[in-house]
Amino acid sequence: MTKNKILATTIMGVLAVTATSAFAGAQYIFPVEISDNADGSGEADGAIGTARHEDNETSEIGCYIYKYGTSTTVRATCYASDADGNYRVCDTTNSALIDIIRFVGDGTWIIFDWDASGKCTSADMENASGYEPKAP
Repeated sequence: MTKNKILATTIMGVLAVTATSAFAGAQYIFPVEISDNADGSGEADGAIGTARHEDNETSEIGCYIYKYGTSTTVRATCYASDADGNYRVCDTTNSALIDIIRFVGDGTWIIFDWDASGKCTSADMENASGYEPKAP
């Protein structure tokens, strides 16, 4: 065999092996879950991509940051709705929490807590390759 034929045969062999091999990294599925406490406080968590791909019309989770008109107050709201249609929302002007909420993306796992008055008391945003991205 000539060098070109050996090279071509080697390349074809490598392509055949890699074409039939499936590679996948870690994949995490976190449906939206809501936990209520007796005092009116609670916690919600879930991954944005998982919520988007749930087989129901109610699952969603997210956070957004906003400011109205000429106000200097920046606010953030986090919300969650589980597969049973339970909906919870919390609001904050706490700048440390707003800094964390800024990290929400298509592949984010969100956890947030609220007190009895509906104020957000904690927020955790985790972006990782294992969380499926939101897709159509």
